[in-house]
Amino acid sequence: MSNMKTALERAMEKASKLGEATEEEKMKWKWLPEGVRLAGEYFKNELDLSNVLDGYSEVEREYVFKGFIEVLASNITLPKSKAAKDNLDKAIEGLSKIDPKDKQLSDLAGKIQYVITQYLQFGMQKQQEAYQQLKQQMEESLNTQNAMMPNPEINVEAIPEFQQQWFRIVNEIEKPYQEHLENYKKEITER
Repeated sequence: MSNMKTALERAMEKASKLGEATEEEKMKWKWLPEGVRLAGEYFKNELDLSNVLDGYSEVEREYVFKGFIEVLASNITLPKSKAAKDNLDKAIEGLSKIDPKDKQLSDLAGKIQYVITQYLQFGMQKQQEAYQQLKQQMEESLNTQNAMMPNPEINVEAIPEFQQQWFRIVNEIEKPYQEHLENYKKEITER
């Protein structure tokens, strides 16, 4: 059975056929994770952004910066909880402070903040109104169906049909806000 190769031997053969990594790939592999690490420290409030990119060469800085803002962009979502809102606020702040000379990034942070403010003021209100309306419609429908034997203790919110319709309504309300955020996130990460 000397002809049988181990999985490791086969993997090593494949790797040797791929050739050497380019210098750019090596830099990317080394410095993108550094940016991700720094972003983690930033989100734990353990990092001052005023000089975070100092000490890196121009090439290193490019990759560190990219890793850092990719983490910031991943935290740009519609806030569904206090923790998500805190992370979002931190991400927006980071975008505007990571490179104070970068007007485009600062402008994107402002646009994201505007979308979030609109969502919190109008989108959430619209959701609350839609929720009450759907709940009322479902209750009336159930009462009509069960006119002979009304059951006031039925929790319409637990009915799968209610959940499905509510999920559809929320997606409809959030869609324009999500689309704007996705476009801004794309602008951030494709820089």
